[in-house]
Amino acid sequence: MPFPRLHFLVPALAPLYAVRDLRYRPARLEHMFSDAFAAHSQLLRADPRHHRFLACGLLLRGDVTVSDVQRNLARLRPQVELAHWNPDGFKTGLCGAQPIGQPHSLLALSNNCCMAGVLRELCARFNKLYKRRAHVHHFTQYMEASRFDEAHDLLCQVATEYEQVQSAAVPAEQQGLLDQLLPAGTSRPGLSTVRSLDPTPL
Repeated sequence: MPFPRLHFLVPALAPLYAVRDLRYRPARLEHMFSDAFAAHSQLLRADPRHHRFLACGLLLRGDVTVSDVQRNLARLRPQVELAHWNPDGFKTGLCGAQPIGQPHSLLALSNNCCMAGVLRELCARFNKLYKRRAHVHHFTQYMEASRFDEAHDLLCQVATEYEQVQSAAVPAEQQGLLDQLLPAGTSRPGLSTVRSLDPTPL
């Protein structure tokens, strides 16, 4: 990551289920990959599909092969927006041990610009409480109240940096390289043209 402060991860788990729910049907591998990038599988209130990915780690458990991973990444890569300086932004790890009650599972840890919205919402919630000095006395026994303002300003700065990375244009010399990396017949989606992830296999 060339941005030292942009290191917040958006976790997603597919399939997302309770171990006690034995009626949950095992998901197909293709659906599992698609769900890992869908809003309903995120463990934060965020939708990474409509924002730029800086990097993404995929940790898989169960009966999954390297060819399965490569096939699904080839299907998903044209449908997500990766940072131009990291066109191969996916790192994968495989573990043969199956999760409880499922043949396979996928944990996605994404460094995505949708984190800006999460941080902005956190700042707004903090402002509502801090305006009324709610619970502040619990903390001022051990630190100065000015530390709250410093932390708030720092959080807003990080959110702004994510927004700047999201809105940054791709250099012309990099755009040609990205087009070469995409499969034939596909185009790189922009912010307004990100498509829903189709679980249909190739």
